[in-house]
Amino acid sequence: MPPGLADSFAVLPGLFWLLLPIAAASGWWLARHAAQQEEAQEDRQSNYVKGLNYLLADQPDQALEILTQLTDAHREAVDSQLVLGRLFRRRGETDRAIYVHHKLLNRPDLSDAQRQRALLELGEDYTCAGLLDRAEELFQQLLDSPVQHEYETAEYHVTALHKLIAVYEQGKDWQQAIAHCDRLEQMTGQVYRTQAAQYCCELAQTAYTHQQPDSALHYLNEALRRNAHCTRANLLRARLATDQGDDHTALQALYAIEWQNPLLLHEALAALTECHARLGTSHALLDWLQGAYERYGLSWLASHLAQQLAREHGSTAALNFISKVLHDQPSFMGLRTWLELHSREQPTTDDITPLLLRSSRQLLDASARYRCNQCGFTSKVLHWQCPSCKRWETLYPLSDLTCRTPP
Repeated sequence: MPPGLADSFAVLPGLFWLLLPIAAASGWWLARHAAQQEEAQEDRQSNYVKGLNYLLADQPDQALEILTQLTDAHREAVDSQLVLGRLFRRRGETDRAIYVHHKLLNRPDLSDAQRQRALLELGEDYTCAGLLDRAEELFQQLLDSPVQHEYETAEYHVTALHKLIAVYEQGKDWQQAIAHCDRLEQMTGQVYRTQAAQYCCELAQTAYTHQQPDSALHYLNEALRRNAHCTRANLLRARLATDQGDDHTALQALYAIEWQNPLLLHEALAALTECHARLGTSHALLDWLQGAYERYGLSWLASHLAQQLAREHGSTAALNFISKVLHDQPSFMGLRTWLELHSREQPTTDDITPLLLRSSRQLLDASARYRCNQCGFTSKVLHWQCPSCKRWETLYPLSDLTCRTPP
């Protein structure tokens, strides 16, 4: 063995004992670093769960604070940033929501699914901020993006289409809303006839306001073609016919509402009374009201029937009828009708009857007349689209005084 090589082997035991503490220290440091990373990961998960719990407990302020800290410390937390932007939007801070989602979209490492979610969120931000052109552009970009499989429709395509229709609703671009409703039907196989018919009615209302009766009638016929149960279309058709002096056609449209939706007959009663009065056929209206009350037993039908009985046969007959109704089915509407007929039939000098009549009128005038059967929103007037949940044709007349409108 050469002398130099022998000397090298002689040095090895010394190097081994020198390197051993270094190796041990390195192993300890790596183990500690791994433990710290694991602990940090657990802390992130714990904070994320804590933030979600605050959301579930309807405590958005606490959730916002935790998620902001989480995303500031860990920029890779894409889900947290999406939730954070959504929270800002819910609080009305759309500028901050736009900043969060826009910054997220600038990241080059997003997956396709994450990018689609971020685009949807940013489009929602723009919609809430009233930047409808930008929102439309983003949702259209999602619609135009390719899907992975030729015969599959990506879920985000359907979501983007719903959002795009909401943008057209907000911008009152009814033609585009109709076209995209048709596209949504083709894409999903589901029917959106209620919405499409209401968009036609919006166009008809605009044409009617601009004194374009032929155009209005065209859109109303299109509404009924799309949805034969569209009550609003027949109410507008009756108004058009009345303006043209055609009470017979108006009555046909108004009576059709019974098979479309009996609960909305309430909206047709005033027009029915006026048409029959002009035609001199009020007795026919009385017969129909008697039949309708027997079929549905609604308190507001009883009140209208009592008023019509008073016009046709006098207050005594009307009082007898409404007294029996109140005995069988007490209601504030029936009570107010009884007080009105009683004060008309038997004028008194006491103060109690006028006081009760005035009180009942004030109670009914201050009360909600309609309620949304989807979200419970109440209103004094009929909205064809619920201002709260944005659903179409979900508000119906209340049977009686049941709640007061919020101040």
